[in-house]
Amino acid sequence: MSTAHIRVDEDNSTLKNVDRLWHLQKTGLTEGLSLLDVHTLATSCRDLVLKKNQVIYSRGDPARQIYILNRGTVRLMVTTSGGRRKIVEILANGHVFGEEVFVSQGKHQTEAVTHEESWISILNRDTLLKLVGGLPQLSLNLIRILNERLMEARDEIETLSFNTTERRIARTLVKLSRKHGKQILSVEPFKKLKIMMSHEHLAQMIGANRPHVSAIMSDFKRRGLIRYQRRKLLVNEQELAKQVS
Repeated sequence: MSTAHIRVDEDNSTLKNVDRLWHLQKTGLTEGLSLLDVHTLATSCRDLVLKKNQVIYSRGDPARQIYILNRGTVRLMVTTSGGRRKIVEILANGHVFGEEVFVSQGKHQTEAVTHEESWISILNRDTLLKLVGGLPQLSLNLIRILNERLMEARDEIETLSFNTTERRIARTLVKLSRKHGKQILSVEPFKKLKIMMSHEHLAQMIGANRPHVSAIMSDFKRRGLIRYQRRKLLVNEQELAKQVS
């Protein structure tokens, strides 16, 4: 993967402030802020428009910015000591990431890669700290977001503690359904994942090899726990949850 095709909108001529303002209002970062405060936040950002599979930052890079995902999806990844790549989280619209920016001279603990074409707003550390100083509600929102990320990390540890690959897959699919699923009346009780999820990505999420994951997914399909529709995965969340209860 390469950052060679990253397009940076330094002067905000491509993505107007009003568009960014609309997206920021839909994130947890701006909850409780006045429209004027959100506008101040929006005008303090710059934008990245990235193609699929573009590296946003690598593990070990200095953390100097916080990132707000306006549109698209982003994978947070690590590489194990054995060289295996693992997906820690898949983020969608409205997510904030790059929280290592709050640690003095912090470095990124994960690699962030676009899962599909994405539009991301970026806020420099110094600017963010100035805004936090004048907007207490923004500070509270950031604390809540960081706490949610910590809870997700704990849930990830719990998922990996399951001793069978089948149960880890079932638990991960339930999590993806709750976070990225959309209820569609024509396919009830299934929920369609709004993100693309290949067997390879799923294998990277649970720490298993792809052929084993593919075999289990075929079995899940036979048992009516998942379906496929135009390359999108449909999940029977209720029945899958019974597999790990």
